[in-house]
Amino acid sequence: MKPLKGLLSEYTLPRKALQGAIAGHADHATDPTRQTVRSGMELDRSAALKARPPVAAVPRELGLQRKESGYGEGVVMREILPGIFHWTQIHPKISIPVSSYYLKTESVLFDPLIPDEGLEWFAGDPPKHIYLSLRHHYRHCNEFSERYGCDVWCVEQGLHEFTKGEAIHAFNFGDVLPGNVKAIEIGSLCADEGAFFIDREGGCMVLADGCVRRGDGPLQFVPDMLLGDDPAAVKAGLTAAYRRLLDSYEFSNLLLAHGQPMLGDGRIALEKFVAG
Repeated sequence: MKPLKGLLSEYTLPRKALQGAIAGHADHATDPTRQTVRSGMELDRSAALKARPPVAAVPRELGLQRKESGYGEGVVMREILPGIFHWTQIHPKISIPVSSYYLKTESVLFDPLIPDEGLEWFAGDPPKHIYLSLRHHYRHCNEFSERYGCDVWCVEQGLHEFTKGEAIHAFNFGDVLPGNVKAIEIGSLCADEGAFFIDREGGCMVLADGCVRRGDGPLQFVPDMLLGDDPAAVKAGLTAAYRRLLDSYEFSNLLLAHGQPMLGDGRIALEKFVAG
């Protein structure tokens, strides 16, 4: 792993804790399916719990929102498209807001944290399935499963993450999952980096960690320090994968795991991102 220098030393998170947190980003460095790539987003649980920084101390260069940037403690549940709900919540491990989604008609959750409204919000139309866009997005799946008996699904390439008896259903890229949700391979960042396509409301594409968004800004990669020993190759692989999405699927909405969703102009935004 490259030494921590430059921008990292400018923030208040203690160096030892910061090294632990960044090591959490390196989960993919020990991934047997890809030895050289570090995860872009979800941090190691033990490192985060030992010294969770104030949200304001999280480096802006991480490409994510600080609390003072407008998200607050969490964006309340809102229906962004007919039957599609979005909310953000402060991630308990990394102290920054992340996005979750619920397809009410299909009874499907993506990468869920419990919203400010609580698990009770879902009681009238309880979820049946939870889909992970990346193995590190397990988040509050256990709580949802205990309350509503949800089936949690992860792509086969990410199953090695779950060693504590979690009940995980495996899928393969290319499968059409319950709720008519298509699982799509992205890769490059790690073997289990994926996307999901929902063929309604003009087409919706759920993206994991390959690109993020700050506020109302454009799509961007996470910093090179989180992309392994060859960031240029990882970016090229992600760009190629997103180009395949554009060539193969019709969609106008992007539902991002890290950042506000892009509604109506999501395809245009991804085209600009791919074009550089």
